[in-house]
Amino acid sequence: MISSHYKQLQRFALFCFLVCILFSVSSSLAESHETAKITAFKLILSETEISVSKGKSTSVSASVEGASAKDKVTFVWSTENKSIATVKAGKIRGVAAGNTNIICIATLSDNTVLSATCNVTVYNPVNSIKGPGSQITLHVNEKTTPEIKVLPNDATNKSYHFESSDESIVSVNGSILHGVAPGKAKITAFSDDGSNKKTTFNVFVPTLKADFSEIHVTELDERPMKAIKYYGKDPYKDLTISLSNLSIADFGMYDSYDHNYVYTKYNNQLEFELAIFKAGTAKVTINDKSSPGSKLTFNVIVEHSAVYDTVSFPKIQYKDVMRYPDEYEGQNVSFTGHVLQVMFGDTYTEYRISSRGRYDDVVYVRMLNDTYNQTILEDDNVVVYGKYKGRHTYTSTMGAQVTVLFIEGIYAELRY
Repeated sequence: MISSHYKQLQRFALFCFLVCILFSVSSSLAESHETAKITAFKLILSETEISVSKGKSTSVSASVEGASAKDKVTFVWSTENKSIATVKAGKIRGVAAGNTNIICIATLSDNTVLSATCNVTVYNPVNSIKGPGSQITLHVNEKTTPEIKVLPNDATNKSYHFESSDESIVSVNGSILHGVAPGKAKITAFSDDGSNKKTTFNVFVPTLKADFSEIHVTELDERPMKAIKYYGKDPYKDLTISLSNLSIADFGMYDSYDHNYVYTKYNNQLEFELAIFKAGTAKVTINDKSSPGSKLTFNVIVEHSAVYDTVSFPKIQYKDVMRYPDEYEGQNVSFTGHVLQVMFGDTYTEYRISSRGRYDDVVYVRMLNDTYNQTILEDDNVVVYGKYKGRHTYTSTMGAQVTVLFIEGIYAELRY
């Protein structure tokens, strides 16, 4: 009896155990099916990152991967920062420069909820580009970065790049222009932010170039040698040169081989030597007829210290120097008079000169024979420039001691 009852209990316990196992397996299968059903759906956005200009709009579309035609899907759009960007039904509008996220939430008919985000960058676009003017000048082998204004000032991306109409005249490397050869090229500056703004200007490359703006002459007997760059074809035919005052200076192209004033071109260079006449300023203008616009202008400034005149060599009066000789000792002086006597020697030529043509105010002048002068003869009227060396005493043909003023001459010129 007891044994039979025990067996019945065992059978009931086994039945309950099997029921529990079946229930557990069924629950697991149901849960796995539900999980599979949820993870089978995925919200897809057409863009996960997008840029839009301030005040402009762009669109992002959404779809649910795994959903069938029977599944009803509702999309809700929102923005994390509406002061930067707003969104409505996937249409995004830029409000102000900055960065934010657009959020899309999809709800399926079985209450499955999915979400995805799109990062939005709103930029302040370029509305205009201004160049340096209608034309700039750039010399051969020189580089420049023209001033370009990108507006507005708070544009997000103000970068730009250049394009040249003729790279053989002006080449481009980013924002740097390089002069290659004489001529003219049109340069276009393009904005890099996608706004397609641009500006154009011309770059003129001349045939002439000088590394100086003036020639300043300060030393006596100075004959400045200068060189200019010339990238033209024929200086003899094409160049014209003018000076505003030929009484101050003159020049020509200097040939170092023949020592003549000629146009000489080598290594794209022309050399010239100045001849100085008197103190003052003369304007030099050089034009290339074959290249309109190729022009050089510079001043030649000649100081009194560089010429023989009464400013750098003050004029003396015979009696003043005889009365106050110490005040003139070693000073630059000039003396105007009539030549009474000329005595030629191997090294020096000596002159006796009187301001009045008489022998009571004679000045003794001694000059080296290789001094650059006109030939001075007796009875000539001259101006002598030099240093006052004091008094000079000599014995006359009559045996008398004669004391006169002594000038060590540097330069003399005839007076007609």
